[in-house]
Amino acid sequence: MEETLEQIYTIPVNEAFDKVVEHPECGCPVCLLYRKLQGDELDIILGASMMEPDVRIKTNRLGFCPTHFEKMLTNGKRLPLALMLESHLNELCEDIA
Repeated sequence: MEETLEQIYTIPVNEAFDKVVEHPECGCPVCLLYRKLQGDELDIILGASMMEPDVRIKTNRLGFCPTHFEKMLTNGKRLPLALMLESHLNELCEDIA
């Protein structure tokens, strides 16, 4: 009999499927995984990584789409968002000048 070993990268997938089985109102397991990943990444962007120079350079240059800007705005972490916007706008002003 073949034994199935759970790998570290399969844990979130298994958890998503288990949650949907227990709570069908959560919807699709893939959508659940997507929402979790999106939330985790927004927390990272507005967390300590915002003070990392390489991250700040990228966010200054690229900015964010309206959808994800809105999600950051409603995230509750206003100070990191304000710092990111200040440096992004400063870079845009330099480009315009």
